[in-house]
Parts: sequence; C-alpha cells; structure tokens
Amino acid sequence: LFDRVIKIKCGQDDSFRRVPMTVKVYLNIKRVGNIIHKVYHIEIYEPTTSATGYANISGNEELQQVVGPNKDNLFEEGRIVDLFEHICKDRTSVVRGSWNNETEEYELNERDLTVNFQRARLNQLIDQRAERGIKLLRKAIKINNSVFQITVFGILCSGDGVGPSLRFITYNPATSDKSVLIVHGKTIEGIIQGREYLLEEQNRVKLCEELCSKLKLCGQELVLPGMKEAEVTITPNSSQLNNSLSVEHKDKRKSLLRTSFCLPDEESKRVYNCVISIYEGAGTKYLLLVDIYIPLRAESCNLKITPSEVHHILGQELSLKPCESLRAGLMSLMKFIVLRILYGDTGETSEPKLSAKLLKNPPVKEWYVAYKKLN
Repeated sequence: LFDRVIKIKCGQDDSFRRVPMTVKVYLNIKRVGNIIHKVYHIEIYEPTTSATGYANISGNEELQQVVGPNKDNLFEEGRIVDLFEHICKDRTSVVRGSWNNETEEYELNERDLTVNFQRARLNQLIDQRAERGIKLLRKAIKINNSVFQITVFGILCSGDGVGPSLRFITYNPATSDKSVLIVHGKTIEGIIQGREYLLEEQNRVKLCEELCSKLKLCGQELVLPGMKEAEVTITPNSSQLNNSLSVEHKDKRKSLLRTSFCLPDEESKRVYNCVISIYEGAGTKYLLLVDIYIPLRAESCNLKITPSEVHHILGQELSLKPCESLRAGLMSLMKFIVLRILYGDTGETSEPKLSAKLLKNPPVKEWYVAYKKLN
C-alpha cells in the first residue's frame, strides 16, 4: 500500500530527532466466515545502519486510535497514501534497539528498531465524533403504520439539571427522511410520572424503550405526549431550512449520486463527514440540486448549482446520462464545496446555522503550500 522515505522521530522521551527511513506498509486480509479482518503490517528500515523494525495495526478500531482525532477525511477513498504519511510523520516514533520486558528497558543494538505509535483513547474519539451524545439504543419501531429505524442518544449536558436529556434520531427507509427530536429531562419526568426508577443510570435502555413506545408521528415531526410547543424539535428535511424543497417535490427528483464525503468548514477548517445526495435540477434553472446532511450535528442544508458553475469548474459541460464519467464529474464538483457553520446564537439573522457554497477555485491546501516552499 505504501513505500516511501519518511523522516521519522527517532529517540526516547523528549530527545527526538527526525531521521530519514524507508517505510513500507502491507495489507493482510483474513476472512473468518463472513467477517473480514484487516491487518496493516509496517516495516521501517534505516539505510545508514541497516536496522529494521516491524509493527502491526490490527483492525479499523486500532487504526482509528493510531490516526487520532479530527482526521476523518484521511479515511475517504483514494487517500491511503495520505493516511499512512500522517501516521508515519505525526504518530510514529522509533527507538534503536529492542524492548526487554524483564528489565523494562531498551537494549541498544544496531540491528533492531522498536516501533511505537501514539494512540488516542477510544473514548476520546467517540466523544469527539459523537457530540450528539452517547448512544443508548438502536432499534426498528412501527409508528403510524410505518417502520422507522430509531437511534437514541443520551445528551451529556441536559441543560435543565433534572434527569437525563435524550436525542431521538429516526430514519424512514421508504422515503429516506430523517428527523431529530430532543427531549429534556423535565419533560421526561412528566411522561414517566410514577416510575422514577427509570431515571436511574442503570435503567437508561429501559427508559429509551419506554419512550420509543410512546412516539407518535405528527406530519413530518416526532412528538411525545406531554410535550410543549416550545420543545426543541428539528426535522432536517423540513421547510424551516433555507432553500429546502417540499417533500412532494423532493420525491419527484431524479437521483444522480448518493455518497459519503468529507467537507470542510470554511471558518474553522474542521472537516465533517457528510451524506451527500445529488439530484437533477429538471424544471429549474439549476443543473444540479445538492442535499448535504451532517450526522454528527444532525443538520442539513441545500446547494443549487447552475450549468455555468459546472462548466467553470470542470472546463466542459456535464452530461447527466448515467455513466462512469458522470460519477467522476460529480465527485470532482464535491471537492469545491465548503460548509459555513454559524456557532452559538444567530440573533435576528435569517441565515441558517448550516449552509454550503461552491468555490470558484479549488480549495488551497495549506500543507501543500508550505511543502512547496521547502528546499
């Protein structure tokens, strides 16, 4: 998968210095029944001393720990070289010699290299990727004669100091509609009155199951008995978001592509893993209609792209006939999309908290600019 010369941190404690070493990465795939297990085997060779070190990264969970937080964009398709370049440069260090388990010290020699990885705690990764809360329950339920996939999260900070607050995310496979409902602790206490034992931490799953059984679908929104109109209810596909289309119009649109793609926030430069759906803009002055949904924030927005914008970016017209070149063209367009996220209270502005825009020029990669300046 990878064969390059990388300057790797060499030494112990804080006495590191970067030494050019040859790094090779191999992928071993083991299949047990229907389960595929991937093991990444890493070989590091120092040309000046002929010393060699080996290490394995077993499975996606360990790979995520080694890669660290805020690097989800490195897992997208076609970036395997960037992924291991990051691991080698920023997450790997070597020590000359081999580790002795009995003395708990390194025994120096010129033949061996001990390879060490910097790892992020799995809980830290989960917390950063799941700001929406801790997953408590996932199940399929029937609401108003329709089957929904529902996931319930416990929100870390309830905001009212009474009981747990819960976030319900539902998905309708038949229509691809998603909706989100946030229920605060005071409301939950009123719903389960007389069964306060469900509020205890060890009964969180039972509490979620009880509330799921009481969910009702009102129009496009989920409701619980006893909820007030002021409760926070978010429906990502609802008309409250700017530029959104009605459900009737959406159902008539011709889908061209639906995929997962990482998009950056224009201000913070943080990268979000998004679900992107691209439709043909038939009957409108736009060539393409783009729906963007961020599962991490449970927010969505829309983007409309004109034929002239497509021609400016691709340098030619884009044929919407189903073929491989259509997918390639749409994937190229997505690289020019950036998000704009408004944090905190937006005041009286009518601008949504999440929006997207199409860049006229390709986004500048700061690391590449710095790299070009090197001698």
